[in-house]
Amino acid sequence: MTTLEDRVRHALHDMADDVQPAHLLSRLDRHEGRIRRTHTRRRLAAVVAAVVAAVGIGSVLLLPIDQPNIIEPVKNPPKVFRLSDTTSVAPGRALLAVTLARPNPAVADGEHEDPLYVLPLTRGAAVHLPGSDRVPYSWSSELSADGTRLIRSNESYVDPHLEVVELATGRSDDLGDRKAYCPQLSSDNGTVVAYGPSGVQVFDVGTGSSRSLYRVKVTQDFPCGGLGWSPDGRRLVVRTDSGSVVIDRLGTVQLRLPDSYAVNSSMSWAPDGRRLLLYDRLHGEYEVVRPDAGSTLAMRWPTDALRPLGWAGHRVVWLAGAPGDYRLVTTDQRGRDVKTWMRFDIGDKPIEAVSWSQDLSGTAAP
Repeated sequence: MTTLEDRVRHALHDMADDVQPAHLLSRLDRHEGRIRRTHTRRRLAAVVAAVVAAVGIGSVLLLPIDQPNIIEPVKNPPKVFRLSDTTSVAPGRALLAVTLARPNPAVADGEHEDPLYVLPLTRGAAVHLPGSDRVPYSWSSELSADGTRLIRSNESYVDPHLEVVELATGRSDDLGDRKAYCPQLSSDNGTVVAYGPSGVQVFDVGTGSSRSLYRVKVTQDFPCGGLGWSPDGRRLVVRTDSGSVVIDRLGTVQLRLPDSYAVNSSMSWAPDGRRLLLYDRLHGEYEVVRPDAGSTLAMRWPTDALRPLGWAGHRVVWLAGAPGDYRLVTTDQRGRDVKTWMRFDIGDKPIEAVSWSQDLSGTAAP
């Protein structure tokens, strides 16, 4: 017999001991009987409630939950993003990564360092993450889905080094000295995709092996942002010369999206994997596309918004404001119902990129 069953059995025995016979011919006994029955009913209700709660908790802890293995992105970041004076190669797991515009290289020594800051899970102020010998200044960088790593590529079209940095230790993996552009790390941190000379390349983080996945022409002015993993790691959106395609891990095209591009790499996918945030080049507007349903929803541009960055749960995150007054705001998928998500206290420094990890703390959406 389990501990829970023992407690229920003892409680029921105690209630049985409290029940006394009522003498119907005695008014006093009738009154006392009603009092005892009321107390008994209350005690029974309390025990039943405790049993239901215990069973519910046990069910959550012991029974498997039939739901997708997708964790929502961080929904409740700090209200203000501030910079610290700390520089660390091992700041620990991070909630957000923010890249500021690169200073003029002619300024004083030291200010040419990679202006990349990460906000540790412990909150507080953001920590400067310096560049490495391999990637002194990153052309593109993004947090991993769980916030434990950061993947980045060197700012060089001729010599585009890659590296995956473990934020807890500062150790970096150069993926077997591979070279490619705009790398993206899968949600399980096991696979990297990037643009190579012949198109999309796939790299295995554990073995360093690589293979060609999808052919696409890459030129020097080819922008990052159009290549991104779906949350379950089974599909990719890939930017091409004529638009984008959605492919599987074998490179098979599942959907063609002419004249449309993913907005911000893997962050363009909604957490449920059913919606994509795209830019329609022909109409000059952002839109939400459901790859499986084939439906498209044009987005309204929120006042003061600069560009959308990705998803936080079922809402879209936008960078809004201007240097000195930057904000992250969220909207519904139509671009309406604007809410402030976070403010930046970083002076008049321009922001180039923002990425965020998934929230494992279980905090509720504001």
